[in-house]
Amino acid sequence: MSRRALILITSLLALIALAGVISLFASSLKPSENAYATLARVSIANLQPESFAYVPDPAALDHRPADLLLIKRKDGSLSVWRVPVRDGLHVMPDIHWWRPGPVCKRFEPDFGAGTIECKDNDLDAWQRQTYRWRLDGKHETGQVDDMWAVNGEVAGSDFVIQPIQQM
Repeated sequence: MSRRALILITSLLALIALAGVISLFASSLKPSENAYATLARVSIANLQPESFAYVPDPAALDHRPADLLLIKRKDGSLSVWRVPVRDGLHVMPDIHWWRPGPVCKRFEPDFGAGTIECKDNDLDAWQRQTYRWRLDGKHETGQVDDMWAVNGEVAGSDFVIQPIQQM
């Protein structure tokens, strides 16, 4: 056997071994079936296109209550946002979501305008502009933080919430 063929075969075997190690590593990053079964879930069975719902956030801490705002767009895509709660009302950010501002009685999407906004009647002009996000969660003017997206995936008629990664 020539030297060239030996180098080629050895290189090929090394590449196959490397691919095997990478695939094993990648599969170990996924949660096990048992871990996946214990992840928090919320039902989206009754959510129709161009509708929304609030559900209590099953991952919220007792001292930081929150709701999940589930929005289903016309095309059927789903967005899930975490919105802080105080005394049963949704809390708007004071620049940052982790820094609570005023409460909003009607924080909801407007599918015609393509926005999520506080629709309280007692808001002044500045607040009407400030407490307004696009349906993709981006703030319209950049004056305050974008909405807190919740990572997860649709599994049948449930939204499975992925755990927050700790650094």
